[in-house]
This record gives sequence, structure tokens and C-alpha cells, in this order.
Amino acid sequence: MEGHDEGTRQDISVGDEQEESSALKALRIPEILSRILMHLVNSTPVTLDPFAPIDFAKADSTKFNMTPPKLLNATLVNKLWNRIATPLMYRNSRIGTARACDLLARTLNEPSSMGHDYGSMMQAFVVILPFSNHDTDKWNIDEVVHSIANRCPNLERLNLADCKQITDTSIIAVAKNCKRLVSLDLNRCAKVTSKAIDALADAALPLQSLHLCRPLVDNQEILNDESIARLISVSPKLKVLRLRSCNRITDLTVIEIANKCPELMALDLSWCGRISDRSMEFLGERCSKLRSIALNGCRLLSDRALRSLLSNSANLQSISLAHLPFVTDSVLTDMAPALKNLNMLSLNGCAEVTDTSIVAIANSCKRLETLSLFSINIGDPSMSALTSNCLQLQSFSISGCERVSDIGASSIRNLSKLTSLYINTRSVSDASIVAISQGCHSIRALSLNDCVHVTNTGINALTSVNENLISLSIDRTQITMDALKLLTKCKRLREISAKECERLTDETIMKEIVNNGHVSVIVSNAAALARVTARRMFDEAATAIQIVNPPA
Repeated sequence: MEGHDEGTRQDISVGDEQEESSALKALRIPEILSRILMHLVNSTPVTLDPFAPIDFAKADSTKFNMTPPKLLNATLVNKLWNRIATPLMYRNSRIGTARACDLLARTLNEPSSMGHDYGSMMQAFVVILPFSNHDTDKWNIDEVVHSIANRCPNLERLNLADCKQITDTSIIAVAKNCKRLVSLDLNRCAKVTSKAIDALADAALPLQSLHLCRPLVDNQEILNDESIARLISVSPKLKVLRLRSCNRITDLTVIEIANKCPELMALDLSWCGRISDRSMEFLGERCSKLRSIALNGCRLLSDRALRSLLSNSANLQSISLAHLPFVTDSVLTDMAPALKNLNMLSLNGCAEVTDTSIVAIANSCKRLETLSLFSINIGDPSMSALTSNCLQLQSFSISGCERVSDIGASSIRNLSKLTSLYINTRSVSDASIVAISQGCHSIRALSLNDCVHVTNTGINALTSVNENLISLSIDRTQITMDALKLLTKCKRLREISAKECERLTDETIMKEIVNNGHVSVIVSNAAALARVTARRMFDEAATAIQIVNPPA
């Protein structure tokens, strides 16, 4: 029997080998090469919302993926490689410089010597503006988008966020020609008006993700309620919708969303000051798949709106309620048991929130990964509850919470999964930073602005154990040049903001830091300069130091 079983196993093994060999023979070299390159290109998962802001605090710079420069090298091997790699290189096009913008325009408009139709290859187009985009007025982005609209019929995703040169003309061309478009980001495109929105509605595109957030200061024609409602009415497949700061939005649009978008999963209505509880009731009843809602600054809403949403959308995972007067301890304490699936919560600027409700949330919401509590009236009891129960936290902000002492801040050391931490309060000192450095070794973005009692001692403790730090903001602290020199030696650290640090005075020594070769240092005594954040785009190969003199 044993011999028989062994022979059977051998027969099966031989059969498997023959079958595998036949499968390999069936694949020709071009197909094998294509599969290999496709696997490398797709090594980074694509999410529902591929145009979400890049979080460099979570980015892993060591992960290998097939970037456009590597694909370009692949196209130069021979004609076979060129034929296979070129479509992959142009499939997802990103530009971040004026030169790249001009080059893409020429590529689309001129014939290819290899016979490629570059336009038909493009499925996604993203503009990544530099952090200092004062010269982007010279970019011909509007012309490029017009060329894309005319030559890229297979375009599925278009991200033009913050492109202030984009006009109705190019968006109308996109609506007319790009019939496969499923994701469109026009956030803060101030020149895009209701005329373009009407064209998108007429085209009835199969949109799944739509971003129409307006600039904070919008001097152009404001998108009107009727146009957006009409676009919503022909977009039943929408899953992600962001209308932040669309000031003309009323209950009309929100009710249209509730009636026509049953697949909706994420909705941002922040600073849409005309919506009321009535539309929230419709939303709660009919959008049962809703997972994320942002209502920051919607001051006409009451606690009835939140109760309506929670009573029918028990699976909410992300809620942002910043600067809402109705958010009080009683409301949050009542709602906490229904928020067990919550992984993101923002209560920034909710002045009526105290330790009572935060302790209740900590006891109920143990799956929280992101929590932002900017400038609310909490202290050490909240910190103790959060750091004991919410051990999955990865991003945590207590900026401006002046009642949090070193005892409360030191308990953050229990949150070992933290990658982003924003303390920014005058009430903590080196003791907190030393304690945090002992338990939180995965922090990549750290902000200690206005921590006036933090000195070299805290910074030295931090750098001695944390090898993952990428971005550090220490504005208005008591650090000296010794700590700054030590920071520039951290291998992964790419950005330091040390503005208005009174003890950093020796410009001669500061200039020597430029020889370290990998850190961007911002030093200034001018209070009016913009704050540097963890989202700033940086070039790992470049080193820069800016010593900015105060204005006269």
C-alpha cells in the first residue's frame, strides 16, 4: 500500500509539472515581460480615492516600485521592451514642473517616431504642484488639459487640485471627450464656474469620485446650488464627494445626494454654511453605505443632525465635527456607544468639549487610528483614558490643549503605533518628550511648535532612539545650535522647521549645515511666514537652508 501511495504521489507530481510546463510554454516572452512589469507597476495598492493628499509621514521611501524613470530605462532596452513599457509609463502621468508640463504637451501633439499613440495610453493625469508655487502662473496647464481632453479618450482619473490656471474651457473639453472619467479633482480651482459643472452634468460621466472644494478666499463666480445638484442627479455611482467651502450649497443639493447616490461612502460638506438638519435626516435614511462624513463649520446644524446620521448609518468610521457649537459633552457622551467602529474623529475647536466626553469616547471607540483635539478644554484625565484604551492610534493631535501637563503628555508613550504626533502646547517640557521617545519609536512626523519648555535635552532623547523621523517642527522652542546640528545627522530626517527659536543666532554655523546633504532646514525670526507642515513636498537629494531676515 505504501508503495502504491508513493507511486500515486509521483504520478500526481509529474502531472503537475507537465501542466505547469505547458502553462509556461503557452506564455510567450512578450506576455511574460508584460506581466512582470505590470506586477512591479502595481506594487502599490490603488485606493478608492487615489487623489487623496500624500502623507509623507507614512510614506516608505525604501519600498521598491516601478517609477516613471525606471520605466523610461526599460523603454530603451530594445523595441520589444519599448512596445511593452511605454503604455505603462504613460498610463498614470504626473507632472510637477513647468518643463514636464511643456514636454507632455509636445508629446501629445507631435507624432511618435515609434508609432505610439500616447493619448490612448493615458488613463490618469495628476498635477503635483511644488510647495512654493509662486511661479506656476507660467505653466500652461490649461493648454495641456485641453490637449489631454482631445487626445486621451481612455482617461479615467484627472486630478487638477490647486491649479488656479484651469478654466471652464478645458473642463468642458474633458466633459465632451473623456467619456470614461470616473474620478475628477477640481479642488480649489477658482476659475472653474457653474458653466463647467453644467457641461459635466450634460455629459453624464460615470463619476465615482468628485472633488469640488472651493478656495478659502474665492473671488471668482461661486458654484451655484442648481448646477451641482444637477451634476449629482446624473452621477448615481458616486462613492466619494467633497464639496468643502461651496458656500451656495443648500439642502437642495444634499437632498439630491441622498436621493441619487445610494453608493456614497465619503461626503465632505465642511463650511457649507447653508445646510440644515432637514437634509441630514434624508442623508441618514438613504445613504446606508456612508462611512465618512465631514461637517466642519456647518453652524446651522444641531445635535439632531448627528443623531439622524448615527441612527441610520451605524457603520460610520470617520467623523469630522470641527468648530461646531452643538458638539458638547452631553451630545458626545450619548453618541459614544454608537461609535464603536470609529477610526477617525476630529473635534478641533469644539469649545464645549471637556474631559467628560473624551473619556466616554476613549472607553467606547477603541479602534481609533486618527484623533484630532486641537484647542479644546481637556486635561490629564482625557490623556490617561485615551492612552489606555485607544492603542491603535497612529495620528494624534493635542495642539493648543493647555491643560495637558507633563503627566498627561508622558502617557503618550503607551501609543507605540503612532506615526504622526502634534503636541504644540506650552504646558509640556523635556520630561514629556523623553518619555514619549522611550515608547514611540515609529513617529515620522512630529510637531512641537510653541513648546517653550522644550530644550536640547528633549530633542537629544528623541533623536537617540527614533530612527524613523522624517519631518520635525520645533518653532518657538528653546533649542540651540548643538541640537540642530545633531538633528541634521539623522539618516531619515528630511525636513526641520525651527522658526523663531531665540537661541538660534549664529548664522555662520547655520550655513555649515548645508554640507549634510539631505535635510531641508527652515530658520526664521519672521512671525508672518507660513508654517511648514509634514505634507510639504521635498526632494531627498537636495539640501537647502533658508535664513530669512525679519521684515523691516
